[in-house]
Amino acid sequence: MGGASNANLPTTVPIIGMGGSSFSNFYNKPRGSDHADGAAEDPVHVDLESISPDIPIVQSWIGAIRRAVVDRGVTLIDTAPWYGHGVSEVVIGYAMDVILPLDPKDRAGDGGNDAGATITRSDLTINTKVGRYEADRANMFDFSYERTLTSARRSVDRMRCGYIDVVQLHDPEFSPSIDVLVAETIPALIRCRKLGLARAIGLTGYPLEVQREILVRSREDPVAGGGGGDGFVFDQCLTYCHCNLHDTSLLYGSRSDEVKRDSQPPFADFCFSHGIALMAAAPLSMGLLTDAGPPSWHPAHSSLKEASREAARLCSSMGVELATISIIYALSFGRVPCTLLGMKSADEVDRAVDLALRFEGINGSNDILPEVLTEKEQQVLGILLDTNDGPFAKVWKSGEYLWDGKEEANKFWSKLELSRDAIEKQV
Repeated sequence: MGGASNANLPTTVPIIGMGGSSFSNFYNKPRGSDHADGAAEDPVHVDLESISPDIPIVQSWIGAIRRAVVDRGVTLIDTAPWYGHGVSEVVIGYAMDVILPLDPKDRAGDGGNDAGATITRSDLTINTKVGRYEADRANMFDFSYERTLTSARRSVDRMRCGYIDVVQLHDPEFSPSIDVLVAETIPALIRCRKLGLARAIGLTGYPLEVQREILVRSREDPVAGGGGGDGFVFDQCLTYCHCNLHDTSLLYGSRSDEVKRDSQPPFADFCFSHGIALMAAAPLSMGLLTDAGPPSWHPAHSSLKEASREAARLCSSMGVELATISIIYALSFGRVPCTLLGMKSADEVDRAVDLALRFEGINGSNDILPEVLTEKEQQVLGILLDTNDGPFAKVWKSGEYLWDGKEEANKFWSKLELSRDAIEKQV
């Protein structure tokens, strides 16, 4: 367990949390499609119009949540309206009906539970996001004040959870400007906290430098305060794909002189020094660090994808699973109290929790990996982390072990403008 000193946040969090993107079709491919990128075939496409708790895949997702929360102690769930464009939040609501069968208006407090379980709403941490929504590019992002408030209310209704523990600003690098966030989104988030829609507010996105700038800018805003300390608005930051085998820049900064932009301390140090809580997500780097490989939309450089494939081949040849090594490595950083991991079935919950349990009873060690890895796993990890001859050595030197999140946002808006130009020409 990891502690949180901020009064707006839960007192403790589990070492792993459930990533809600798994409760959607995001990581699957349509039936009959090419599987060259390794994504699993999706037997049923589920959207808001078709979703029902009776659909087998939805039943599996509900079962995974119940297994995690009731049976295995994974009491933190993190989702977003973007995940399945509402599907993930609805699935969590179905699960709450099983785990906490009360009228939604009663779920702001403690209360009933299923089949003699001892879970109450206050035992759970349920986080979601605002800012990114629809599949259609033109309607994907909305950082306005009204949409932010409306989205938070809708999330509470969908998830039937009474309140949100942490409502997070989602992918702010896609905002037209930080000025928009300071003028519209952040005041709405503060309003959510004041209204009790959310207990705390957070920030999440890929580029760490964007998160840092938003934290500083919002601190300077006259409405700032009541959050993480030192006058900062935000209580918590969630980062993804920066605390894993190929990228530890969250904790240690850049591994490559080519991508060093300044001499600022690592983002984790910045957050800790200002009383802002930290969580990490995507220890498997959105599918990169798996035998199957990432989905086709993954933004990584081709060199990083090839390095990950080489890592998977190496692990397989030595009888070790890359995903296992990757999860254990990510969980070994004790400075990050909770790491989010996708778990879409009860079996996946059990595998993830069993790995997390390797850390049970281990406290304060600077080098805990020898205590949680088998001898063979230690040998494989040593090869994977070799800065001269390991599979990631070249991308560490070139700087291609990560991708440019701001450039990804620029590409998005450029494509949207091209689409609009094409439509205007047809009219």
